[in-house]
Amino acid sequence: MNRPAFVIENWGESNVALKINGKKIARGGDFRYGHRKKPEGTDLIVWIRKESTEPVKITLAAAK
Repeated sequence: MNRPAFVIENWGESNVALKINGKKIARGGDFRYGHRKKPEGTDLIVWIRKESTEPVKITLAAAK
């Protein structure tokens, strides 16, 4: 099972919206995120549960 995780430095405190191959993914068991505060700024940490035998396009954007 593939479970990629991403750390985006200095993201800020904004929440994040995820799309995989253009489809919005709701926060929950397959998509989690949190923020890590540091003196230099706030990082975003994203964890995704996704299996695929083909390339996927992952899009992260500040949630509105």
